[in-house]
Amino acid sequence: MVSDGESRGQKFGAIIAVILVFPPAAIAGGFLPQLNVLPFWGWLAIAMIGGSISVVIVSGWPLHGTIAGLMLGLGAVLAAYFYGYVRLTLLGSSYFFFAEPFVASVVGMIPSFIYLANVPYKARIDTR
Repeated sequence: MVSDGESRGQKFGAIIAVILVFPPAAIAGGFLPQLNVLPFWGWLAIAMIGGSISVVIVSGWPLHGTIAGLMLGLGAVLAAYFYGYVRLTLLGSSYFFFAEPFVASVVGMIPSFIYLANVPYKARIDTR
């Protein structure tokens, strides 16, 4: 069942974003060091590709969704990385709350949300 006016594709795109953007951002930010098996650029690429796929599915805009998704992945990873670096430098403690990398990632995603909010409605391809 689909509720709240969301299609199945939009829910699927949101799940892809949660799986392919948040964990790479947390790993690249140093919050999950036991899972860090790729260099920083590898996690950045995974987050950017996952973000672009998910935003294209959710928004229905192929070009603008790709641009916003790349911005989403880049912003999430860089925000988590810089937050982890600054937090470790200032506090010197490796203890953190579970939500900290996710909140930092969401703050880094704000430019992509602003970009999508300013895209004209004519650019959308209706895939519902």
